[in-house]
Amino acid sequence: MLVSIEVLIWLTAASINSPFISYIGVHPEDTVLCDILNITTPICAHLFLLVLVCYIIPAIIIAFFYWRIILYQKSYIRPRQISNQQRLQQQAQSRKFIQMLATIASSFILASWPMFATLTGIAITRKSFIQLQRDNLVIYFLSFFSLLATTSITVINPLLYIRFDRNIRQQLLKAIQLLHFTGMNSDHQSTMVISVSNRISNQS
Repeated sequence: MLVSIEVLIWLTAASINSPFISYIGVHPEDTVLCDILNITTPICAHLFLLVLVCYIIPAIIIAFFYWRIILYQKSYIRPRQISNQQRLQQQAQSRKFIQMLATIASSFILASWPMFATLTGIAITRKSFIQLQRDNLVIYFLSFFSLLATTSITVINPLLYIRFDRNIRQQLLKAIQLLHFTGMNSDHQSTMVISVSNRISNQS
């Protein structure tokens, strides 16, 4: 069931983004900038649909379910048999878990919004990036960097999990130590090979 849902999400994302191939191009006067060459009514409709499917609906779903989890964590009644120290420890873990959920949800919503706000503005004003560049450089640069802000979520999310999940941090440290140890062993072996080669050459 879970695999079917994931495949459905992938197919939906691919189908909703595939029309970009048909209308994204390069202007003759600026061959570096990829842009929408001719903003028509169907293209505006596609941009609105893209914002709805790829941002508004996921943001609502994430906010709803994360909020339900947070409410459950806050209202959860713990067994009376546990000691005060265990209760305090569980409360601290619950607060940290709630903080992690709130941070992940807000980071997705806030970091993803700039690009989709830019697409919404393009659909409303029907101004392409090249037109924004001519009319207002400030808005043009804000629109350009909104793409970087949204794509940064792929970098922010792993850092958030490393920050809040102790198990992930421990596994990361083990992986780093293993890489460091492997690198030291390879350097040592290389040094031994060079030393043996020098001895053989000196004897000959």
